[in-house]
Amino acid sequence: MEGYKTVSKDMALDQGQNRIIQQQKLNIFLVIKFYMQVIEGVELLTHAAHEDKMGSLVALEEQSGLPFVPRRIFHITVSDSSCIRAGHAGTSEELIIAMTGTVTVELRNGMQQASLRLDDNKKSLWIRPGIWLRFTEFSQGTVLLVIASLTYAETQHFSRPQPLWQVD
Repeated sequence: MEGYKTVSKDMALDQGQNRIIQQQKLNIFLVIKFYMQVIEGVELLTHAAHEDKMGSLVALEEQSGLPFVPRRIFHITVSDSSCIRAGHAGTSEELIIAMTGTVTVELRNGMQQASLRLDDNKKSLWIRPGIWLRFTEFSQGTVLLVIASLTYAETQHFSRPQPLWQVD
């Protein structure tokens, strides 16, 4: 018939799977209201918050708000606000959120560097593999939530940026 294209069942399944993958990618960005590249390999994400008179809720789920599949989740607190944490690059992707308080995050990718204040629990830093980071200037009571794409045992750490680990 003119105007119709005949496709095999396998092609239809592949096209359907492609739509599902595209929808999953779209879902990730539906719950991310805004993102800004800080340096190559680091983005500041602003997540959608559901707010009412009781407070707010920010949900992060696999394929909906998380840019990777989480394999490890941990939190960081400090007893002395002048301490320095991290100071390394790793082979894992990380999403970092200041749940309470504020912290300065220093970032280097081998060619660029930046420093920013993380101070809103509706925002997260998406760090790619190979990016060097350091946490400084913690406010009293800061709690950082870190979601990683690899377990600790699977992750390598380096004292300098590792541009070869960085992926597009």
